Amino acid sequence: MLTPLDIQNAVFHRSFRGYDEKEVDDFLDRVVLEYEQLWRENNALKEEVARLREKVQELTRLQEAAERNLRLAEENAAEIRKNAEAQAAVILEQARVEGARMIQEVRGQIQQELHKLEELRRQENLFRTQLRTLLQTYLRILQAGSGEAEAAASAAPSSPEASGQEC
Repeated sequence: MLTPLDIQNAVFHRSFRGYDEKEVDDFLDRVVLEYEQLWRENNALKEEVARLREKVQELTRLQEAAERNLRLAEENAAEIRKNAEAQAAVILEQARVEGARMIQEVRGQIQQELHKLEELRRQENLFRTQLRTLLQTYLRILQAGSGEAEAAASAAPSSPEASGQEC
């Protein structure tokens, strides 16, 4: 992947009728700054995704623990059902509601992060396309400028002294 340092260290060869070096340098400075910002944002988002994945794993472990606790509660409820059926039903219902709430909350967070990631990917693709188009345009301009210089050189009439003819 192209890094901001790669852009900053890019070297362009001089040619006849080339571009204004200061303008090219100024433009490259802008590209480096914007690319570096996107680079940093991308890295920050990667770190955020990793942090959220760890959080999802932690919440999954909590969910599994809650499910294990629920199973234990169901086993204990079966043993004491005669004396506490009403109380066990209330506890189980609360555990189910809380577990479902936690699952919904985690799913919502995952969906939000997936949408953010999708948007970042879309923005990255857009940036790449725009940058590619811009670079291709500059290449065509450079090639067209080079072609004009060659055409002018070949179309120039030769002097009589150079061709060996006398007037």
